Amino acid sequence: MNVVTKALTLITMLVLVSCATTYGPLGPSGGYSEVWLGGDDFDVSFKGNPLIESAEVKEFLLIRCAEITLEHGHESFVIWADSSFSETSTSRGNRDQPWKTGSSSINQATVNPDVTIDTKQTWFTARYIIQTLPTGSMAHKHAQLNAKQVMAERMHLLKK
Repeated sequence: MNVVTKALTLITMLVLVSCATTYGPLGPSGGYSEVWLGGDDFDVSFKGNPLIESAEVKEFLLIRCAEITLEHGHESFVIWADSSFSETSTSRGNRDQPWKTGSSSINQATVNPDVTIDTKQTWFTARYIIQTLPTGSMAHKHAQLNAKQVMAERMHLLKK
């Protein structure tokens, strides 16, 4: 590996570390989004990027589901459907353009500086359809998740 390739590899690694998905609204490097479906039902998603494990993406999704529940004055929620998925893309740079083109720095910085090697990226999106339930609701009691408890158990994941 020559000096230029080593330097590009180091720069790429530094950029990747700075672009890890953090908890927040959906942006170029991931985050949460939701759609109100009517009544107390929501379609809630959290998109990670290639630098975050699918298990952590699901933990962030649970946090967002709990926040939505509390924001609507409810105590618990039920997950009705899990339609989580992953997307994998393959990229290869070339000598004239060693970086993959894209609209965000994470897309541009993840192609291997060695233009003879393909770079694969997997983006995991956790997606739940939930129903929020008011305090004292007995509906689907066995499947209810307490929003405050979900938040308390996952607070360590939220980076400030």
